[in-house]
Amino acid sequence: MSTLLTHKTMRTWTNVAPLTCICHVHSDRLMAEAKNSLRAKLESELGAKVGDESAIAGLKSEFEQKERDLEHSIDHTVHTFSACLDMQYNFLSK
Repeated sequence: MSTLLTHKTMRTWTNVAPLTCICHVHSDRLMAEAKNSLRAKLESELGAKVGDESAIAGLKSEFEQKERDLEHSIDHTVHTFSACLDMQYNFLSK
């Protein structure tokens, strides 16, 4: 988990960082949507190649490579967000 902001006072540390579980949920949704489209294309192509086992094996291999490329692309896409953080600290409290 990377820390976006660290603030140190005499008594406290404040760390602001993305929640990794939320990032994974977002990534999983993007991955599922993209893979569903890719799998639909594969099924369509396989239907056209019924009976030609060598062509089917080649298609499956090609689509496996496309799937790995897709996963790599989604996992390594940088997402940017903006935020405002308003904090109040009572230094008189113990």
